[in-house]
Amino acid sequence: MRVLALMLAAVQLSSLAAAHSFVFIAHAHKNHPVTDVFWHIRKHLKKQIAYPWYMYTNLEDMRCNTLENNSSWPDVETLTLDAGTTIGVGVIDWLIEDFRYIWHPGPAQAYLSRAPNDNLTSYLGDGDWFKIGQYSYANKSHWVIDGCDTSTPPGKYLLRVEHLFNDYAGTANTQFYHSCAHVEVVGRGGGTPGATIKLPEDYIKDAGLDFTVEQAYSTWGERNYTGYRNSGPPVWTG
Repeated sequence: MRVLALMLAAVQLSSLAAAHSFVFIAHAHKNHPVTDVFWHIRKHLKKQIAYPWYMYTNLEDMRCNTLENNSSWPDVETLTLDAGTTIGVGVIDWLIEDFRYIWHPGPAQAYLSRAPNDNLTSYLGDGDWFKIGQYSYANKSHWVIDGCDTSTPPGKYLLRVEHLFNDYAGTANTQFYHSCAHVEVVGRGGGTPGATIKLPEDYIKDAGLDFTVEQAYSTWGERNYTGYRNSGPPVWTG
């Protein structure tokens, strides 16, 4: 199985764009430099990997994308993380394999959702999600997941990473690139994560998922991102 050698920690979400599609397929952190492809991540259907997708926000696929399996994931390994650990997320372009970058501009964020009874094998992601990191237009630095706070309750979670391509203005004109990984958080705990959202319910009318004419990539000339707010709740910092 091919190993990915690049992670978001080293990739800037630049103003470049291309008609390519990518998917988050690997993780990197201090105890395991780079994981194998889809080792810890639920595998997408091939059609979702090979082409850009404009996804309606009322779909359950908003949780973890359109997957090969929709009800059980016994073959996905769980990645153990110390609470507070910084983790990178790897990407691959499935049309041009040598281009392992995020080609599209746009915001990004990462969430955690605790699996009931710590059973990730059958967890659909229909529980509560809280945000642990985000990249926005106000932040020109490289984007990485900031790591779940050291007080994050120990347990098994879905880690959801999402990038939005502001392709066109208006409703249902945003491309979604998102994946879910199985992770186990270990540490002292003691925190109460929040605010939380439900997916897809709380994404249906979230203004951060649509873009104005001034913000859309397809707009010629200088874009104006004044007033843009990332989708979802604020980042939980413990």
